[in-house]
Amino acid sequence: MKRASGAANGTKVVSTGQRENVRKLIIRVGTFSYFVGVTIGFASVNEASLVAIPYVRSVALSLAALCSFFYLLSGFARPTTIAALAIAISTYSYGLLLGLDNLEHFALAGMLFQSIVVVSFGTLYVSISDRYGVQESLPKYYAVFAFLCLAFLVMTNGVNFNFPPSFQFSLFAESGSAFTYSQGVSAFFGLAAICSLWNFLNASLRRAKVIHLIFFLCFLLFSLVGGARGEVFFLVVVVLMMSARNGAAGRRAISLLAVLAIGLLLVMDGLALGEVTIVKRFFEIFSGQTLGYRDVLFSQAASLLTEEPGCLFIGCGYAHFQAHYGYSYGFYPHNLLLEAVITWGIFNMVILSLLFSVGLKGVGRFGLLEYLALFFLLIGMKSGDLIGSWLAMSFFYYYCGIGLLRIVRVYRARSKVEGKYNKYRVEPSNSVRLGARDVVTAPRRS
Repeated sequence: MKRASGAANGTKVVSTGQRENVRKLIIRVGTFSYFVGVTIGFASVNEASLVAIPYVRSVALSLAALCSFFYLLSGFARPTTIAALAIAISTYSYGLLLGLDNLEHFALAGMLFQSIVVVSFGTLYVSISDRYGVQESLPKYYAVFAFLCLAFLVMTNGVNFNFPPSFQFSLFAESGSAFTYSQGVSAFFGLAAICSLWNFLNASLRRAKVIHLIFFLCFLLFSLVGGARGEVFFLVVVVLMMSARNGAAGRRAISLLAVLAIGLLLVMDGLALGEVTIVKRFFEIFSGQTLGYRDVLFSQAASLLTEEPGCLFIGCGYAHFQAHYGYSYGFYPHNLLLEAVITWGIFNMVILSLLFSVGLKGVGRFGLLEYLALFFLLIGMKSGDLIGSWLAMSFFYYYCGIGLLRIVRVYRARSKVEGKYNKYRVEPSNSVRLGARDVVTAPRRS
């Protein structure tokens, strides 16, 4: 009888381990599919990419949704996930209710529905990634995916390798002028560069380190070729932070980058350095020629808050900025913080900022997710919006959820401590008088 019981218990242990392995595979595939689905659009360059991207996005997001369904079907949901999703749904509902008047001016209903679905999936996957080893699998999968995308662009003549190297954009602005740079392309290869650098810093085999380093330098180069100033600058900030916080391997990476940068400047000294798109666009800032239209939108957003105190304190809902100035939806404030204050009000933003800060501090260490969050949140401060910045908002709600749980747990812990020592209460009739104070004593047993 004992032997049969032991066999039964052994079978149960194996079955539990198998279910855990299946759940781990589902989460890893789902997280990778989600990142592919929400970032593949960044790689839009030529006609071939515009044709292929919708199919890849549809398949990736469908797979991510399917994986999340199977995960939730298992009945396992982390408190962090529940808290983050509750905050996300609350803020979306609040902004929608305040901005109902703007629905008639913009196709906000469909955009908001799409945003809350995609951001909810992102919040789910980000909140459970640390449990299933996603930070080890995601950067490897994504680096390979980005390399395949680059190979596709090369094969479809989307990349020009003649000096200065550039992407052959087939995209046009509303004015009819062809694109010469792309924020999305720089962000796409910037994300791939961060993943490859993470792989390099955490690889144990020398051969693997060499491969990941080559991938990193390749993606870093093509992020520069993309020509977006803000994305490239934020990428450099994240890369330096990752390198500085990872000991000897990080210092070697910084030294290598410095040597490559100096060598590149020496090689290009006799060439037309000003013809390189990213260099040309940085020179435009230093010469005071242009900051795009963002400085105007930023100034108008700040003016709106002074003109309408109601927006400042309680918020005015989604797309109120565009409705106020008569803009199309694409002319949003281009700053997540300013748009959040206009949408939700400063009182709500103080609460959300507190939750975010407590949550980020509660993580206790900077892993891959924290570097990715930093990268996309910084981009959001330059050109993001609350509805379309899916990754940035997913990370934001994730850390807010952690912060809410930490505050609740601290409150509960203090309540338990107070309850534990509540029996040691002050009873003047049963205490010893020492001067003017009562000494707290344990209650008299009957």
